[in-house]
Amino acid sequence: MIPDDKDKKLRDIMGRAFVAPEAFGTDPAEVEAMLDAAGGVPLDDQQVERILKKAKGELPIVERKSEEPLWSEEALTEEEQELVALHRSQGDLAPEILEKLKRYREKARSDPEGGSRDG
Repeated sequence: MIPDDKDKKLRDIMGRAFVAPEAFGTDPAEVEAMLDAAGGVPLDDQQVERILKKAKGELPIVERKSEEPLWSEEALTEEEQELVALHRSQGDLAPEILEKLKRYREKARSDPEGGSRDG
């Protein structure tokens, strides 16, 4: 018994509940017409095989970890970029910059999820 066998019945039930067989045609011309209408980037054969194996339960379905960093300098405002540059250079900070840093730190402590970027 492979580890995902215990979920196979549930996956089968969910598959029937969410995608009714009559929702999609089985004629190759109908399938191609549906795919053309959907648009997007076509999948290569290897991606299709992996998807089918996962649907059949032959490959485990795992949550992919995000490749994106939590933040990047490109996403920062000009003011925030200046603060980062000052911090890296370890230069003497002006009192107004110290006050902004203090506000940003307090905001970060009060909102661990990141929140909005409305300043």
